[in-house]
Amino acid sequence: MIVVDFLGVLLGVGFGALLGYGLHCTLPRGLPLAFGLLVLIPALTLAFVLPLVFRESATLFLSFCQGFLIAPAALLPLAVKLDRVPPGLTRAGAGLGADSAMRVRLIWVPLLGPAATATGIAIVLLGVFCLAAQHR
Repeated sequence: MIVVDFLGVLLGVGFGALLGYGLHCTLPRGLPLAFGLLVLIPALTLAFVLPLVFRESATLFLSFCQGFLIAPAALLPLAVKLDRVPPGLTRAGAGLGADSAMRVRLIWVPLLGPAATATGIAIVLLGVFCLAAQHR
């Protein structure tokens, strides 16, 4: 049951990540950090309070909602890092003769690697905390 609930949290984080990425692409530069910080505290609070409100009905939908609510906290380091990448960086790499695989290996992995690692750790930790709040 815990594995199914954790998969529900991960599914919710994935759905929240897709919506967050769409929002990140539409907002002007610099605004995702402000928007993420504005949403961060209420979303995390609600994610940990939901199991207390719906104590009898701990379902997959509750896990999905918790994952959706922790998505802004988990993805904030990655969004901030993406926001600080110079706009013409990939185009400059292409102009210097790098193919797409070389641009990913030499530009994007070093730039986004630490932020992606922090995002992965945050997703796992927040997912475990959500499950602990749900199954106590």
